[in-house]
Parts: sequence; structure tokens; C-alpha cells
Amino acid sequence: MSRLLIAWAVLLGATSFAQAPAAPPPQPQASAAPAAPQKPNPLKAAAERTQAALARLRPARPEDVKSLDAILKALYDVISGPAGAPRDWQRFRSLFPPGAQRIPLTKPRGATTLAARAIPRTTT
Repeated sequence: MSRLLIAWAVLLGATSFAQAPAAPPPQPQASAAPAAPQKPNPLKAAAERTQAALARLRPARPEDVKSLDAILKALYDVISGPAGAPRDWQRFRSLFPPGAQRIPLTKPRGATTLAARAIPRTTT
């Protein structure tokens, strides 16, 4: 349990996963030749999509994020419940910083140490 809490603390401490560095503005060409079309910057496009998605998300409830214990309680509150009952996935997403990934620690068969296993991202 303590390793899970440490992993949460590391994830919660990083708040700028989705912030891509801004590309420097293009410098005007002094030559008379027509400029070649510039390729789109994939980092800038990803940052713009992230910002648009964040604008649609509702903010976290203040009581859900006031402490690490409150975050864990809110997380378990969202994912637990009777079978078939709807879950509040918007509340779930509000508990994580932008771009955060859930990476559980598992102990592979025959191993003596824990290993991180990344959960693939979804496109929703």
C-alpha cells in the first residue's frame, strides 16, 4: 500500500504532463524566394487538443483533492459500487493531472521485485 501511495504522490506532484514546449515563432525570410510550406508541429497540435479537452472537463471537487487521503477516498468512491451501477467517470478524470497515466506495480511470476505495468491510454 505504501508503494501505491508513493506512486500517487509522484503523479500528483507533476502537474504539467500535457504542456508541450511552445515552438519559437518563425523568423521572416529576407530572400525574395517564396517560402516552403512549413510542416505542422505535432507537439503543438497535441497541446492544442489537450487544452481543448481540458476546457470541456469539469474541475475537481475541492473536497476530493484537499489531501492524498481525500484523493484516494474519491478514487475508491468512483470505482467501487454495486454491479451495474453507473460510475462518474468525469469525477474520476478530474482526480488526475492532465496527461497522467495509471501505472500499477505488479510482481511478475518468479520475480523478487515489483515491476511497473503501464495501462494503455484511451482516446476518450
